[in-house]
Amino acid sequence: MIAPGGIFPDFERYGVLWMNREPLATAYDMDGAFNDVTVTLSPGASEEAVIELLDQVIEPYGGFGAIGRDTQISHRFLSEEFRSLRIMARIFPIIFLGVASFLLNIVITRLVRAQREQVATLKAFGYSNLGVLWHFTKLTTVIVILGVVAGLGLGTQLAREMAEMYMEIYRFPYLQFTVSLPVVVGAAVISLTAALLGAAYSVFQAVSQPPAEAMRPEAPDIYREAIVERLGVKRLLTQPTRMILRHIERQPVKSMMTIIGIAFSVAVLMVGMFFSDAIYRMVQVQFGFAQREDLAVIFVEPTSYRAYYELLNLEGVEYGDPFRFVPVDLKKDHRSFRTAIQGIEPGSDLVRLIDTSLQPVPLPREGLVLTRYLADVLGVQAGEMITVKVLRGRRPVREVPLTALVSEYIGVSAYMDRSALNRLMGEGDLISGAYLATDETHLEDIYLKLEEVPRVAGSVNVDNSIESFFATMGNQLLTWSI
Repeated sequence: MIAPGGIFPDFERYGVLWMNREPLATAYDMDGAFNDVTVTLSPGASEEAVIELLDQVIEPYGGFGAIGRDTQISHRFLSEEFRSLRIMARIFPIIFLGVASFLLNIVITRLVRAQREQVATLKAFGYSNLGVLWHFTKLTTVIVILGVVAGLGLGTQLAREMAEMYMEIYRFPYLQFTVSLPVVVGAAVISLTAALLGAAYSVFQAVSQPPAEAMRPEAPDIYREAIVERLGVKRLLTQPTRMILRHIERQPVKSMMTIIGIAFSVAVLMVGMFFSDAIYRMVQVQFGFAQREDLAVIFVEPTSYRAYYELLNLEGVEYGDPFRFVPVDLKKDHRSFRTAIQGIEPGSDLVRLIDTSLQPVPLPREGLVLTRYLADVLGVQAGEMITVKVLRGRRPVREVPLTALVSEYIGVSAYMDRSALNRLMGEGDLISGAYLATDETHLEDIYLKLEEVPRVAGSVNVDNSIESFFATMGNQLLTWSI
């Protein structure tokens, strides 16, 4: 669960308590009332049709509108995680098998060269090319079998640990791990195929030579003018450079295999370090350049601007920026996306819109600002009109121009000038909360005071949230790095 106003889960400071509905309703004098409902569709029922009917029923009661499972936050988190796993399950094996194939090619090549005369002797005594080929195929197969057995043991253990890790992160009640026979067989076949492809060139080169020629010592390479001499650029290059270029030209296959092997090796290193580097970068940009508050305070309901001054008067608060959140449906032609417009102050120091160069982008006085990802989802460009359907209050529907695009690594956001957003709502000078910069020595005291204020839905200590996030994700990052 993520606290109101938060981005990351913080299990030490925010949680959900479960209780029987009837005594809870009685305690708050709301007998028979509810604020959320989940429904299960009958087989063959249309989700869109059911959502439309539900919206008609709950709209008079202030409902925000029904949503399908695919747009629920929990389902979205899991589906995106599983989608990433599917992509990695296709890409990672290709990289690792490429490295393994390259290494096996080197080993078999040296083995074939060392046994050049023995192979020729066997062929002279009547062994066919197919027999020699089968010998090296069996050797490669034994290597693969040993690797598959060791890999299954290690892979099974890592998979079990990943299942436990997902249970901890996503709070599954249980997650049963099973070893699938088709997956094991498929992995073994793919590994064997990659190994045979890696050894094929060297083996075919060995068996294709006549016995008489193979029994002789390997002939020295034929040296002739290389391309650097033919082009007349020899004098422009150093001697080591000329030697390298000559070697590449005279042994193109070996050189190409070496280049491919090094490329795969670099890819392995990048894959291992990519996740941690990418996440650290996203957090650094989001909370070092875009959102720089120490504390985010969210009210239960939009509140008068005077509440902002009350927050500033708390001991230890240095300065702050108020904001307004409004849930909306953004529509452009047949595309729509449910999100919230965040109304912020022009010239805000704690929350800034930034471009790809991490430079602040001025907030327009009128119109919407969208992240580039959200603009792509809606298929809209700067200067076009977007239909904004507000999902609270009097639910106005307005046509608003898209005035600018910004880049963000985290979230799918829409921004407006707070005053313009209040005018769009037809309401007074209201705020949904505030971002605060505080004295570090008073931060925990401020947090505890805000927890006692009834109209405060939640307050998020940004540093604690980031710390909790990395503590939770540490095992996952370590697993992928390994």
